[in-house]
Amino acid sequence: RTLSPDFIIFSGDMYNDEEASLRARFALRDAFEELQKMNIPVYYAHGNHDPLNDEAKAEFASIVWPSNVYTFGENWDYFSFPPKNTTHVNNSNTAHENSANNGEYKELARIYGISHTSRQEPRNLASLLEVKPSTCAKIGVLHTSLMGSHKKNKLKDNYAPCTIVDLQEKSMDYWALGHVHSPNIITENPLIAYSGSMQGLHINEEGAHGCMFVKFKNIEDNYISNPEYSFHTLAPVEWHILDVELEQKKDENESENILEIQSIISNSLTSHLNSIKLGAECTDLIFRIRLHGRSDLANILHEKDVQNDLCHALQKLHNAPRIFIKDIKSFVRPTFDFESAHDRNDILGEILRVTKDLRTHEGLLIKTEKEASELLKSKILRYTANINERNTSKTILNNIEELTYKSEEICVEVFEPQQ
Repeated sequence: RTLSPDFIIFSGDMYNDEEASLRARFALRDAFEELQKMNIPVYYAHGNHDPLNDEAKAEFASIVWPSNVYTFGENWDYFSFPPKNTTHVNNSNTAHENSANNGEYKELARIYGISHTSRQEPRNLASLLEVKPSTCAKIGVLHTSLMGSHKKNKLKDNYAPCTIVDLQEKSMDYWALGHVHSPNIITENPLIAYSGSMQGLHINEEGAHGCMFVKFKNIEDNYISNPEYSFHTLAPVEWHILDVELEQKKDENESENILEIQSIISNSLTSHLNSIKLGAECTDLIFRIRLHGRSDLANILHEKDVQNDLCHALQKLHNAPRIFIKDIKSFVRPTFDFESAHDRNDILGEILRVTKDLRTHEGLLIKTEKEASELLKSKILRYTANINERNTSKTILNNIEELTYKSEEICVEVFEPQQ
Protein backbone atom coordinates (compact mmCIF):
# COMPACT_ATOMS: atom_id res chain seq x y z
CA ARG A 1 0.00 0.00 0.00
CA THR A 2 1.53 3.28 -1.14
CA LEU A 3 0.32 6.81 -0.49
CA SER A 4 1.17 9.57 -2.97
CA PRO A 5 0.60 12.89 -1.18
CA ASP A 6 1.14 16.20 -2.93
CA PHE A 7 2.33 17.66 0.36
CA ILE A 8 2.51 16.74 4.06
CA ILE A 9 1.36 18.73 7.10
CA PHE A 10 2.88 18.34 10.55
CA SER A 11 0.90 19.98 13.35
CA GLY A 12 3.59 20.07 16.01
CA ASP A 13 5.38 17.97 18.63
CA MET A 14 7.75 16.36 16.17
CA TYR A 15 10.31 16.05 18.96
CA ASN A 16 10.51 16.90 22.65
CA ASP A 17 12.73 19.93 23.30
CA GLU A 18 12.84 19.11 27.03
CA GLU A 19 14.94 16.05 26.23
CA ALA A 20 17.24 18.12 23.97
CA SER A 21 17.70 15.09 21.73
CA LEU A 22 20.24 15.63 18.98
CA ARG A 23 19.33 12.21 17.58
CA ALA A 24 15.65 13.17 17.21
CA ARG A 25 16.46 16.36 15.31
CA PHE A 26 18.84 14.58 12.95
CA ALA A 27 16.24 11.87 12.34
CA LEU A 28 13.63 14.52 11.53
CA ARG A 29 16.02 16.31 9.17
CA ASP A 30 16.83 13.02 7.41
CA ALA A 31 13.12 12.30 6.97
CA PHE A 32 12.56 15.76 5.50
CA GLU A 33 15.44 15.16 3.07
CA GLU A 34 13.86 11.90 1.92
CA LEU A 35 10.65 13.80 1.20
CA GLN A 36 12.65 16.43 -0.66
CA LYS A 37 14.00 13.72 -2.97
CA MET A 38 10.39 12.82 -3.78
CA ASN A 39 9.55 16.50 -4.41
CA ILE A 40 7.04 16.57 -1.53
CA PRO A 41 6.71 19.91 0.34
CA VAL A 42 6.30 19.87 4.12
CA TYR A 43 4.28 22.45 6.08
CA TYR A 44 5.30 22.47 9.72
CA ALA A 45 3.68 24.25 12.70
CA HIS A 46 5.57 23.93 15.99
CA GLY A 47 3.70 22.74 19.08
CA ASN A 48 4.23 22.92 22.82
CA HIS A 49 6.88 20.16 22.91
CA ASP A 50 8.88 21.59 19.99
CA PRO A 51 8.19 25.34 20.36
CA LEU A 52 9.60 27.72 17.78
CA ASN A 53 11.70 29.56 20.35
CA ASP A 54 12.69 26.58 22.49
CA GLU A 55 15.66 26.88 24.80
CA ALA A 56 17.64 24.25 22.95
CA LYS A 57 17.28 25.93 19.56
CA ALA A 58 20.58 27.80 19.75
CA GLU A 59 22.38 24.56 20.56
CA PHE A 60 20.99 22.91 17.43
CA ALA A 61 21.12 25.95 15.12
CA SER A 62 23.45 24.11 12.76
CA ILE A 63 20.72 21.56 11.94
CA VAL A 64 19.02 23.15 8.95
CA TRP A 65 15.84 21.84 7.40
CA PRO A 66 15.97 21.26 3.64
CA SER A 67 14.32 23.69 1.26
CA ASN A 68 11.07 21.71 0.93
CA VAL A 69 10.17 22.49 4.57
CA TYR A 70 7.94 25.52 5.18
CA THR A 71 7.86 26.48 8.84
CA PHE A 72 5.11 28.67 10.27
CA GLY A 73 6.10 31.54 12.52
CA GLU A 74 4.73 33.13 15.66
CA ASN A 75 1.95 34.93 13.78
CA TRP A 76 -0.70 33.57 11.44
CA ASP A 77 0.28 33.50 7.80
CA TYR A 78 0.05 31.15 4.87
CA PHE A 79 2.08 29.34 2.22
CA SER A 80 0.74 28.66 -1.25
CA PHE A 81 0.64 25.27 -2.89
CA PRO A 82 2.25 24.49 -5.24
CA PRO A 83 5.22 26.44 -3.88
CA LYS A 84 6.21 29.31 -6.10
CA ASN A 85 9.84 28.69 -5.28
CA THR A 86 11.63 26.53 -2.73
CA THR A 87 15.06 28.11 -2.44
CA HIS A 88 14.80 30.08 0.78
CA VAL A 89 13.22 27.83 3.40
CA ASN A 90 15.00 26.42 6.45
CA ASN A 91 14.28 25.84 10.11
CA SER A 92 14.53 29.53 11.02
CA ASN A 93 12.11 30.82 8.37
CA THR A 94 8.73 32.23 9.20
CA ALA A 95 5.84 32.09 6.75
CA HIS A 96 5.33 34.52 3.93
CA GLU A 97 4.07 34.18 0.37
CA ASN A 98 6.84 33.37 -2.08
CA SER A 99 7.60 35.41 -5.16
CA ALA A 100 6.16 33.99 -8.36
CA ASN A 101 8.28 32.12 -10.84
CA ASN A 102 8.25 33.11 -14.49
CA GLY A 103 5.32 31.71 -16.41
CA GLU A 104 1.75 30.86 -15.53
CA TYR A 105 1.08 29.92 -11.91
CA LYS A 106 -2.11 28.42 -10.52
CA GLU A 107 -2.62 28.48 -6.75
CA LEU A 108 -4.40 25.29 -5.69
CA ALA A 109 -4.32 25.72 -1.90
CA ARG A 110 -3.36 28.08 0.87
CA ILE A 111 -2.06 26.47 4.03
CA TYR A 112 -2.51 28.78 7.01
CA GLY A 113 -0.59 28.09 10.19
CA ILE A 114 0.95 29.41 13.38
CA SER A 115 3.60 27.97 15.69
CA HIS A 116 3.80 27.87 19.46
CA THR A 117 6.67 30.00 20.69
CA SER A 118 6.86 28.50 24.18
CA ARG A 119 5.92 25.34 26.07
CA GLN A 120 2.67 26.89 27.24
CA GLU A 121 0.39 28.99 25.07
CA PRO A 122 -2.70 30.20 26.99
CA ARG A 123 -4.04 32.37 24.14
CA ASN A 124 -6.83 31.31 21.83
CA LEU A 125 -4.74 31.35 18.66
CA ALA A 126 -7.66 30.39 16.44
CA SER A 127 -9.44 33.63 17.28
CA LEU A 128 -6.46 35.62 15.96
CA LEU A 129 -6.62 34.21 12.44
CA GLU A 130 -7.66 36.49 9.58
CA VAL A 131 -8.37 34.66 6.32
CA LYS A 132 -7.75 36.45 3.05
CA PRO A 133 -10.22 36.04 0.16
CA SER A 134 -9.24 33.31 -2.31
CA THR A 135 -10.82 30.78 -4.66
CA CYS A 136 -8.47 27.93 -3.79
CA ALA A 137 -8.69 25.35 -0.98
CA LYS A 138 -7.97 26.77 2.47
CA ILE A 139 -6.30 24.59 5.10
CA GLY A 140 -5.60 25.56 8.71
CA VAL A 141 -2.78 24.06 10.78
CA LEU A 142 -3.00 24.49 14.54
CA HIS A 143 -1.62 22.78 17.62
CA THR A 144 -4.47 23.09 20.13
CA SER A 145 -6.25 21.50 23.06
CA LEU A 146 -9.65 21.75 21.42
CA MET A 147 -12.26 22.02 24.15
CA GLY A 148 -14.60 19.04 24.29
CA SER A 149 -12.76 17.03 21.63
CA HIS A 150 -11.10 14.51 23.91
CA LYS A 151 -11.87 13.10 27.35
CA LYS A 152 -8.45 14.11 28.66
CA ASN A 153 -8.75 17.73 27.57
CA LYS A 154 -9.36 20.16 30.41
CA LEU A 155 -10.19 23.85 30.19
CA LYS A 156 -7.08 24.59 32.26
CA ASP A 157 -4.77 23.26 29.50
CA ASN A 158 -2.51 26.07 28.30
CA TYR A 159 -2.11 24.74 24.78
CA ALA A 160 -3.84 27.32 22.58
CA PRO A 161 -7.32 26.26 23.76
CA CYS A 162 -10.21 27.00 21.42
CA THR A 163 -13.68 25.73 20.57
CA ILE A 164 -15.11 24.00 17.52
CA VAL A 165 -17.08 27.18 16.76
CA ASP A 166 -13.85 29.20 16.76
CA LEU A 167 -12.56 26.98 13.97
CA GLN A 168 -15.82 26.81 12.02
CA GLU A 169 -16.06 30.60 11.89
CA LYS A 170 -12.82 30.85 9.90
CA SER A 171 -14.27 29.29 6.71
CA MET A 172 -11.49 26.76 6.30
CA ASP A 173 -12.05 23.71 4.11
CA TYR A 174 -9.90 21.56 6.39
CA TRP A 175 -8.34 21.98 9.82
CA ALA A 176 -5.27 19.80 10.49
CA LEU A 177 -4.95 19.78 14.27
CA GLY A 178 -2.15 18.63 16.53
CA HIS A 179 -1.74 17.91 20.26
CA VAL A 180 -4.13 14.98 20.87
CA HIS A 181 -2.23 11.75 20.20
CA SER A 182 -5.15 9.58 19.06
CA PRO A 183 -6.89 10.01 15.67
CA ASN A 184 -10.17 11.85 16.02
CA ILE A 185 -12.59 13.33 13.47
CA ILE A 186 -14.21 16.34 15.14
CA THR A 187 -16.52 17.44 12.30
CA GLU A 188 -16.80 16.48 8.63
CA ASN A 189 -18.14 19.74 7.20
CA PRO A 190 -15.80 21.46 7.44
CA LEU A 191 -13.33 18.67 8.08
CA ILE A 192 -11.72 19.22 11.48
CA ALA A 193 -9.46 16.36 12.48
CA TYR A 194 -6.64 15.19 14.71
CA SER A 195 -4.40 12.72 12.89
CA GLY A 196 -2.86 11.73 16.21
CA SER A 197 0.74 10.66 16.68
CA MET A 198 2.40 8.41 14.11
CA GLN A 199 3.54 6.04 16.87
CA GLY A 200 2.03 5.39 20.31
CA LEU A 201 4.50 6.53 22.95
CA HIS A 202 3.46 4.40 25.94
CA ILE A 203 0.94 1.88 27.22
CA ASN A 204 -1.84 4.46 27.57
CA GLU A 205 -1.69 5.24 23.84
CA GLU A 206 -3.34 2.05 22.71
CA GLY A 207 -4.18 0.77 19.26
CA ALA A 208 -3.40 1.92 15.76
CA HIS A 209 -1.50 5.15 15.09
CA GLY A 210 -0.67 6.76 11.79
CA CYS A 211 -1.73 9.63 9.55
CA MET A 212 -4.80 11.15 7.92
CA PHE A 213 -4.85 11.12 4.12
CA VAL A 214 -7.03 14.01 2.90
CA LYS A 215 -8.00 14.52 -0.73
CA PHE A 216 -9.72 17.40 -2.51
CA LYS A 217 -11.41 16.51 -5.81
CA ASN A 218 -11.71 18.87 -8.80
CA ILE A 219 -9.36 21.30 -7.10
CA GLU A 220 -7.75 22.24 -10.44
CA ASP A 221 -11.12 23.50 -11.69
CA ASN A 222 -11.55 26.02 -8.84
CA TYR A 223 -14.31 23.84 -7.40
CA ILE A 224 -13.63 23.07 -3.77
CA SER A 225 -15.68 20.06 -2.71
CA ASN A 226 -15.76 18.62 0.78
CA PRO A 227 -12.48 16.77 1.27
CA GLU A 228 -12.41 12.98 1.46
CA TYR A 229 -10.34 11.46 4.23
CA SER A 230 -9.02 8.10 5.36
CA PHE A 231 -6.83 6.99 8.25
CA HIS A 232 -3.67 5.04 7.43
CA THR A 233 -1.62 3.12 9.99
CA LEU A 234 2.11 3.80 10.24
CA ALA A 235 3.20 2.55 13.65
CA PRO A 236 5.48 -0.52 13.75
CA VAL A 237 4.60 -1.01 17.43
CA GLU A 238 1.11 -1.12 18.93
CA TRP A 239 0.29 -0.93 22.62
CA HIS A 240 -2.66 -2.87 24.00
CA ILE A 241 -4.29 -3.32 27.40
CA LEU A 242 -6.00 -6.68 27.82
CA ASP A 243 -8.46 -7.27 30.68
CA VAL A 244 -8.88 -10.88 31.76
CA GLU A 245 -11.67 -11.99 34.09
CA LEU A 246 -10.92 -14.93 36.38
CA GLU A 247 -13.83 -16.98 37.66
CA GLN A 248 -14.16 -17.44 41.40
CA LYS A 249 -12.77 -20.88 42.15
CA LYS A 250 -11.49 -22.76 45.16
CA ASP A 251 -8.72 -25.26 44.64
CA GLU A 252 -5.92 -26.39 46.91
CA ASN A 253 -3.59 -27.24 44.03
CA GLU A 254 -1.72 -23.97 43.66
CA SER A 255 0.58 -24.94 40.78
CA GLU A 256 -2.27 -26.30 38.65
CA ASN A 257 -4.26 -23.14 39.25
CA ILE A 258 -1.37 -20.95 38.10
CA LEU A 259 -1.06 -23.02 34.92
CA GLU A 260 -4.81 -22.70 34.38
CA ILE A 261 -4.60 -18.92 34.79
CA GLN A 262 -1.73 -18.86 32.30
CA SER A 263 -3.90 -20.80 29.86
CA ILE A 264 -6.84 -18.39 30.38
CA ILE A 265 -4.60 -15.39 29.67
CA SER A 266 -3.11 -17.09 26.60
CA ASN A 267 -6.58 -17.86 25.21
CA SER A 268 -7.63 -14.25 25.87
CA LEU A 269 -4.56 -13.02 23.97
CA THR A 270 -5.43 -15.25 21.03
CA SER A 271 -9.04 -14.04 21.00
CA HIS A 272 -7.90 -10.43 21.17
CA LEU A 273 -5.47 -10.90 18.27
CA ASN A 274 -8.22 -12.49 16.20
CA SER A 275 -10.57 -9.58 16.92
CA ILE A 276 -8.31 -6.71 15.88
CA LYS A 277 -7.01 -5.59 12.49
CA LEU A 278 -3.35 -4.71 12.61
CA GLY A 279 -1.72 -2.20 10.30
CA ALA A 280 0.52 -3.58 7.58
CA GLU A 281 3.50 -1.86 9.22
CA CYS A 282 2.91 -3.39 12.67
CA THR A 283 5.58 -5.91 13.65
CA ASP A 284 5.33 -5.86 17.44
CA LEU A 285 2.57 -5.75 20.03
CA ILE A 286 3.23 -4.69 23.62
CA PHE A 287 0.62 -5.79 26.14
CA ARG A 288 -0.35 -4.92 29.66
CA ILE A 289 -2.44 -7.72 31.14
CA ARG A 290 -4.94 -6.72 33.84
CA LEU A 291 -6.40 -9.55 35.91
CA HIS A 292 -9.82 -9.16 37.54
CA GLY A 293 -12.21 -11.32 39.51
CA ARG A 294 -11.87 -13.42 42.67
CA SER A 295 -9.54 -16.29 43.42
CA ASP A 296 -7.90 -18.08 46.32
CA LEU A 297 -4.65 -17.18 44.57
CA ALA A 298 -5.29 -13.44 44.89
CA ASN A 299 -2.34 -12.84 47.24
CA ILE A 300 0.01 -14.89 45.07
CA LEU A 301 -1.04 -13.07 41.91
CA HIS A 302 -0.06 -9.77 43.52
CA GLU A 303 3.55 -10.97 43.86
CA LYS A 304 5.92 -9.44 41.31
CA ASP A 305 7.89 -12.68 40.86
CA VAL A 306 4.74 -14.57 39.94
CA GLN A 307 3.68 -11.82 37.53
CA ASN A 308 7.13 -11.82 35.90
CA ASP A 309 7.09 -15.61 35.54
CA LEU A 310 3.70 -15.40 33.82
CA CYS A 311 5.04 -12.68 31.49
CA HIS A 312 7.98 -14.85 30.41
CA ALA A 313 5.84 -17.93 29.92
CA LEU A 314 3.22 -16.08 27.85
CA GLN A 315 5.76 -14.47 25.53
CA LYS A 316 6.92 -17.92 24.46
CA LEU A 317 3.42 -18.90 23.34
CA HIS A 318 2.90 -16.14 20.76
CA ASN A 319 5.30 -15.03 18.04
CA ALA A 320 3.30 -13.88 15.02
CA PRO A 321 3.26 -10.93 15.31
CA ARG A 322 5.84 -10.67 18.04
CA ILE A 323 4.23 -10.31 21.45
CA PHE A 324 5.86 -8.58 24.40
CA ILE A 325 4.19 -8.59 27.80
CA LYS A 326 5.14 -5.31 29.41
CA ASP A 327 3.63 -6.25 32.76
CA ILE A 328 0.75 -7.95 34.54
CA LYS A 329 -1.41 -5.96 36.93
CA SER A 330 -3.53 -7.99 39.33
CA PHE A 331 -6.80 -6.58 40.64
CA VAL A 332 -7.92 -10.03 41.76
CA ARG A 333 -9.62 -10.22 45.16
CA PRO A 334 -9.83 -13.23 47.49
CA THR A 335 -12.85 -15.47 47.09
CA PHE A 336 -16.06 -14.46 48.87
CA ASP A 337 -18.87 -16.72 50.11
CA PHE A 338 -21.92 -15.00 48.63
CA GLU A 339 -24.36 -17.74 49.69
CA SER A 340 -23.52 -17.46 53.40
CA ALA A 341 -23.55 -13.66 53.19
CA HIS A 342 -27.25 -13.73 52.20
CA ASP A 343 -28.11 -14.66 55.80
CA ARG A 344 -26.16 -11.83 57.42
CA ASN A 345 -28.05 -9.17 59.37
CA ASP A 346 -26.17 -6.19 57.96
CA ILE A 347 -26.47 -3.86 54.95
CA LEU A 348 -24.45 -6.18 52.70
CA GLY A 349 -26.69 -9.12 53.55
CA GLU A 350 -29.78 -7.02 52.77
CA ILE A 351 -28.34 -5.92 49.42
CA LEU A 352 -27.55 -9.51 48.43
CA ARG A 353 -31.09 -10.62 49.32
CA VAL A 354 -32.57 -7.82 47.20
CA THR A 355 -30.44 -8.67 44.15
CA LYS A 356 -31.31 -12.36 44.53
CA ASP A 357 -35.03 -11.47 44.58
CA LEU A 358 -34.55 -9.37 41.45
CA ARG A 359 -33.08 -12.33 39.60
CA THR A 360 -36.03 -14.57 40.51
CA HIS A 361 -38.75 -12.03 39.55
CA GLU A 362 -38.38 -11.16 35.87
CA GLY A 363 -41.07 -8.46 35.92
CA LEU A 364 -39.44 -6.65 38.84
CA LEU A 365 -36.05 -6.97 37.16
CA ILE A 366 -37.25 -5.33 33.94
CA LYS A 367 -39.09 -2.62 35.88
CA THR A 368 -35.97 -1.55 37.77
CA GLU A 369 -33.54 -1.97 34.86
CA LYS A 370 -33.68 1.63 33.63
CA GLU A 371 -33.20 3.13 37.07
CA ALA A 372 -30.37 0.73 37.89
CA SER A 373 -28.66 1.45 34.57
CA GLU A 374 -28.70 5.21 35.14
CA LEU A 375 -27.38 4.73 38.66
CA LEU A 376 -24.62 2.49 37.40
CA LYS A 377 -23.54 4.99 34.76
CA SER A 378 -23.48 8.06 36.99
CA LYS A 379 -23.52 7.71 40.76
CA ILE A 380 -21.06 4.81 41.08
CA LEU A 381 -19.15 5.11 37.82
CA ARG A 382 -15.79 5.02 39.59
CA TYR A 383 -16.50 1.48 40.76
CA THR A 384 -17.67 0.26 37.37
CA ALA A 385 -15.09 1.72 34.99
CA ASN A 386 -13.21 -1.57 34.60
CA ILE A 387 -16.46 -3.52 34.26
CA ASN A 388 -17.61 -1.35 31.38
CA GLU A 389 -14.21 -1.61 29.70
CA ARG A 390 -14.21 -5.39 29.93
CA ASN A 391 -17.59 -5.84 28.23
CA THR A 392 -17.16 -4.79 24.63
CA SER A 393 -19.15 -7.43 22.77
CA LYS A 394 -21.96 -7.64 25.34
CA THR A 395 -22.33 -4.66 27.66
CA ILE A 396 -23.71 -5.03 31.17
CA LEU A 397 -26.61 -2.76 30.42
CA ASN A 398 -27.84 -5.23 27.79
CA ASN A 399 -27.77 -8.11 30.25
CA ILE A 400 -29.88 -7.28 33.28
CA GLU A 401 -29.17 -10.46 35.17
CA GLU A 402 -25.43 -10.00 34.82
CA LEU A 403 -25.90 -6.47 36.12
CA THR A 404 -27.17 -7.82 39.43
CA TYR A 405 -24.13 -10.08 39.83
CA LYS A 406 -21.78 -7.22 39.01
CA SER A 407 -23.62 -5.01 41.47
CA GLU A 408 -23.04 -7.61 44.18
CA GLU A 409 -19.31 -7.61 43.39
CA ILE A 410 -19.24 -3.84 43.68
CA CYS A 411 -21.05 -3.89 47.02
CA VAL A 412 -18.57 -6.40 48.42
CA GLU A 413 -15.72 -4.15 47.29
CA VAL A 414 -17.38 -1.11 48.95
CA PHE A 415 -18.54 -2.64 52.23
CA GLU A 416 -15.79 -5.21 52.77
CA PRO A 417 -12.75 -3.88 50.92
CA GLN A 418 -10.36 -6.12 52.87
CA GLN A 419 -12.05 -9.32 51.70
